[in-house]
Parts: sequence; C-alpha cells; structure tokens
Amino acid sequence: MKNFNVFIGVIGFSFIALYTLVFNQNPFCYDEPYYLSNLNLIKNFGFGEEFLVKLNGPAGPLHAYIHYLLSPLTNVDVKPTRLVNIIFGVLILLMIFKTISVINPGNKN
Repeated sequence: MKNFNVFIGVIGFSFIALYTLVFNQNPFCYDEPYYLSNLNLIKNFGFGEEFLVKLNGPAGPLHAYIHYLLSPLTNVDVKPTRLVNIIFGVLILLMIFKTISVINPGNKN
C-alpha cells in the first residue's frame, strides 16, 4: 500500500509540475505580486530591521528570503518562481512524513 501511495504522489507532483511549466500561461495573480514585492524591500533595505518593519503580508520574511536568494536562477519569472513553491511544498511534505515516521515508528502504513 505504501508503494501505491508514493506512486500516486509522484504522479500528482508530476502533473502539477507539468501543468505549471507547460500549460499555465497566467501572469502572477492573487497574493503572488503582493509577496514578491518584498524582494524590492530586500534590495532597498537589505535583510535588516527596516526590511522587517516594512514587510508586506502576515507570512513573514521566509518567502522573500527564499525567492531573493533564488532570483538569479528564476529571474522572478512566473514559471520558475511557481516551480520553487511546488518544490518547497514537496520538501515540506517529505519532512512531515519523516517526522511522523520518527515519532511513531510502529505505524508502517
């Protein structure tokens, strides 16, 4: 059963990545421009206190830090930026899975 769940997860991730990279031609929408505007704050103020005070949104600075550090690779273009979010989402799911397997090693399902 575990292999089937992994297989379904890989298929789902592949579909999301393929859709994001090939079929989705939409520009940034919803909260994406709002949070990505924090990149300009980093460029203007650095990673200091003034950046934190002027930070847009309740999510905190991690989103801006990650996308600022990866901006040489993504050029803050729509598709690579969304792919970064998908990859980090998968990494978070893997960390949650590993944490649960360490906390509850008897549950092998």
